[in-house]
Amino acid sequence: MAQIRNEQPEADIVCIRVVGEYDLADKDAASRAIRAALEADATGILVDLDECSFIDSSGLKWLLVARDKASELGKRFSVLGSGHQVRHLLAMTGVEEELGVAHSRDDALARLRDTPPGD
Repeated sequence: MAQIRNEQPEADIVCIRVVGEYDLADKDAASRAIRAALEADATGILVDLDECSFIDSSGLKWLLVARDKASELGKRFSVLGSGHQVRHLLAMTGVEEELGVAHSRDDALARLRDTPPGD
């Protein structure tokens, strides 16, 4: 089971940090975290999977739904994921580029500051 918590590294960016192994049991906590991030007065949402050692298909679905909801609200969205298993799943399913996966925290934050929503 993963630990999921929201942080605010910058005034206009909310970060959802996932630590450990994400699986279906984490669905409710992840949904609460994205809901809080969407309701925050922020222009960008970063999902930080750097300390996530495993993510299953329910986690992938959560990322896609979160990205879609952020887009609907005009918020920028990015995923940080440099771990092997996470990157492999995102690449294998063809959504790595679609989700805007960054491989460093600085790159992810820069994307959220500089990239217009939908790009």
